[in-house]
Amino acid sequence: MQILSIVALEKSCSTKGEDIRDEKVKVLRCISPIKMEDVVLGQYIDKSDSSDNEYRQGYLDNPGVSKDSKTPTYNTQVVLLINNEQDTSIDFSLSKALNEKKIKMRIQFRDGPGKTELNLTYGEKYKGVKLSNAYEHLILDVFMDSKINFVRSDELQEA
Repeated sequence: MQILSIVALEKSCSTKGEDIRDEKVKVLRCISPIKMEDVVLGQYIDKSDSSDNEYRQGYLDNPGVSKDSKTPTYNTQVVLLINNEQDTSIDFSLSKALNEKKIKMRIQFRDGPGKTELNLTYGEKYKGVKLSNAYEHLILDVFMDSKINFVRSDELQEA
């Protein structure tokens, strides 16, 4: 939800941490209630025959679980509608316990003037260059007394 709130936030009145955090909370409050027809659910299955030689027990293999259970055990996709001035529909796809660890967000923008594509796959583009990880940035933020990348309680409540 943090990535969603950052991508969808309105232009802030400043770049101060508190102002940006206020805008992130405003985005989360504008999300329409989720409808079940906009959610794709799944259930963990037995992965004992997978090619990665890693055994993963399926949900139905757990003791006490009925073999015909349809209980969802993870969410693979949800479509969220943000009701703000931009009225942006965001297809937010989450993956968990699938073939690869991936979180993906696809955004369909309206046509606009100028350049419309941005490649953020720095790891592929700059091979051999050490890129700092997210935790290094967060630790630096702590030392710099910057709260911009930390969640406030009201943002957590809305998420």
